[in-house]
This record gives sequence, structure tokens and C-alpha cells, in this order.
Amino acid sequence: MTVTTELDADFVHDTHGLYQRLRAEAPVHPVLFEEGVRAWLVTRYADALALLNDPRLSKDARRALAEFAPDRARPYQASVFGSMLMLDPPEHTRLRRLVVKAFTARTVERMQPRIDAIATELLDDIDRSVTTGPVDLIANYAEPLPVRVISDLLGMPAHLVDRFRSAMGPLISIATHAAKSTSERETVAVLDEVVEYKRRVPGDDLLTSLISASSDGDRLSHDELIATCRQLNADIRAEAPN
Repeated sequence: MTVTTELDADFVHDTHGLYQRLRAEAPVHPVLFEEGVRAWLVTRYADALALLNDPRLSKDARRALAEFAPDRARPYQASVFGSMLMLDPPEHTRLRRLVVKAFTARTVERMQPRIDAIATELLDDIDRSVTTGPVDLIANYAEPLPVRVISDLLGMPAHLVDRFRSAMGPLISIATHAAKSTSERETVAVLDEVVEYKRRVPGDDLLTSLISASSDGDRLSHDELIATCRQLNADIRAEAPN
């Protein structure tokens, strides 16, 4: 009889340890998420690739909400859950066509120097701090880097930056389910304000480009803009050095 593995706090603290064990012993394994949802965890590349290319499977995560208890599903019903990476064609195709228009070669080229400058500034601060004692690289580099980068790329007004940083805190650190749910709601609330602000005060930034992106008269809706910003934020956190 196969024993279901619970993805609890121990899993959060040693994710790669569990993956390594399952790849060797049970590469396709039943698991229980914190939300009470039962699923299968696939840990080998070849198996995952086969599933990702199987048309019988969907990546539209909204279709899994029925598996959640009502109080656990609520955080995932926000607009951010409908990001492009969590949708199937034709919705995925439509959003990708619009988002690509904002990510022009000029836009991407303009982003790199600013990202480099933010990273260099944080590292310079660390260099100055090490003369007085130990430095926490997570708190002083890995966590602030993605928040500052996303704030800059979206052209976030100064009066919302600190609130955004505070809202993002639990999402980029180990926190309880309740704390992450609250953080998600507050992050969406801040992004709501940022989108409305950029509609009134457009600038030379990525969010303005996303708002202006059009294909055959089609544009990203407000919720789609929020979802795209949220996904961009997640991508930058994943790529940030830590």
C-alpha cells in the first residue's frame, strides 16, 4: 500500500530532500497539500515532460478549485490565479499575443541596466555593512532585490513602494497559510492601485506598455493586467539569486 506524503512545514524547509528521495524511490507519488487537496507529485524530468505535452491534461489551475474546501479556495479565486502560465489555449494564446507586444526588444534592453544597478546597489550596501558585523544575505539581498526590481519595472509610484514591500513579505519568506493569504490579497490591492495610477499617469515603464498593448483592437482587461504583473513578480523572485 502506497503511503500518501503530506506536504507540510517539513516539506517547505527541505523541499529538495523530498524530491531527491522520491526520484529514487517513487517518482510518481500521492501527496496531500496543506489545503487538504490530494494530488500526484511527479519528480522525474521525463515523466513531467510527457505530462506537460499530453493534451488530456490541463494547466488551467482554476479547474482544480472544486477540490479545495471553500475557505481554502478563496485565496486562489483572485484575478492573479488567471495568469497566462495557468491557462490553456485559446485563452493562453490570446494573452501571450498581447503580452509579447509589451516585451519588445527595446523594453527588455532598457530593463537590464536598471536591474543591474539595483543589484549592485544592494551589494554595495552589504559591503559597507560587513565591516560592522555579520550580514543576512536573504534579508539584505535575496528578498529586497525582486521587490525593488518589480517596483521599478512597473513604474510604481513612490507612495506605494513601501506598502508593496510590506505586502510581499510573507510571499517571499516562510510563513503560515493565513499570512500568505493575507499577503496575496494585499499585494493584489496594491497592484490594483498601481494599474489605475498608470492609466492616469503613463510613463516609460513595462506596465504602461502592457496597458497600451493591443492586437486587432483587443487589450488586456484590468484583471488580466493584475495577473500578468503578479506572474512577472513570481518569475523575478524565482530568478533572483539566493
